[in-house]
Amino acid sequence: MNMDCRNGFEEIAVLQKKYIYALLRIQELKEQQQDFEIYEDLFGQIKDFSMYVYEFKQCYYGRALDWAEEYAFSLAQNIQEDLKNGNKKQVYNAIPTLINYLQKSNEEIQEILEEGLYNVDVGQMRYKNNAVISQKEDFILALDPDTMNPLEHFFFYGQHNKMTKWCHYFEVYHRHFQKYRNKPVTILEIGVWGGGSLQMWKKYFGDECRIVGIDIMDECKNYEEDRIKIYIGSQEDRDFLQKVKKEEGQFDIIIDDGGHTMNQQIATFEELYPCLSEEGIYLCEDVMTSYWPKYGGGYKKPASFIEYSKNFIDQLNARYSMSPDLKISKLTQTIRSVHYYDSIVVIEKGSHKPAMVI
Repeated sequence: MNMDCRNGFEEIAVLQKKYIYALLRIQELKEQQQDFEIYEDLFGQIKDFSMYVYEFKQCYYGRALDWAEEYAFSLAQNIQEDLKNGNKKQVYNAIPTLINYLQKSNEEIQEILEEGLYNVDVGQMRYKNNAVISQKEDFILALDPDTMNPLEHFFFYGQHNKMTKWCHYFEVYHRHFQKYRNKPVTILEIGVWGGGSLQMWKKYFGDECRIVGIDIMDECKNYEEDRIKIYIGSQEDRDFLQKVKKEEGQFDIIIDDGGHTMNQQIATFEELYPCLSEEGIYLCEDVMTSYWPKYGGGYKKPASFIEYSKNFIDQLNARYSMSPDLKISKLTQTIRSVHYYDSIVVIEKGSHKPAMVI
């Protein structure tokens, strides 16, 4: 990590702790404090500071660890409005959450300072032996092409339209998808965006594959090409998904990289898992949103996709349950395995019959 970067993160960490202390003191003194408006400037500072940290992280890290700052900025902005409107109770109720966002950001920054900015999960890729990384531009140059799988190599060196992926996703894809390469398979990806990932799948799976994309944006239809078909519609619209199923039949792999809200992820699984082929794979990515209120998530929130997917574990083992509340279902009979990775859930389908001991 170069010195400008380290110094910047160290200064941020110090300021975060000062703001956290100030907010804790406000909580302690709220019974005695009569002139609450004197804090308006403090919340303005926290709002501006959160945006600064947000942009600083993006400058050195890309769009990765800036979620806490995004929430802190919005909350501080709302608190300022409540102060202007005299809603002191709402302000006091919001302070613990704001403290939590600042503390979470501070945890991440402490980890960066301890581990190094580019000591990150890049899957099975490795850095070149003589790599020296001091800034974001050096990061890609430092990766060793000889250690890349075909997906990684296409992403970094292939000719393709726009796409963005977390570095460790490629390892997960390759681990589960490679058995389908050069076979007559149909792949569905929800979330087309710039169209690059559809081209990646087309290259990776070979000449016998067929790629289907779903996106809500009309312009994504322009990314259709030979063996790539795109439907325009909402993944939360069950009637639309039924239409796609009727026209396409079975899929061998389904990748949910759509809008990432809880309703979207759950509705998509419930509608499309049944049309997955017998040995198919269902992959839902970016499930970190299960922890973000903006997407309908939250830690241990029952309606989140993470909590919803934990039921797959029970269904996988339902034959052993003595409870009348856990019955053998279609999921019990068709889920062969469930895999959890950083921000990814993979369900491997397969005939799951009663086990036998010999």
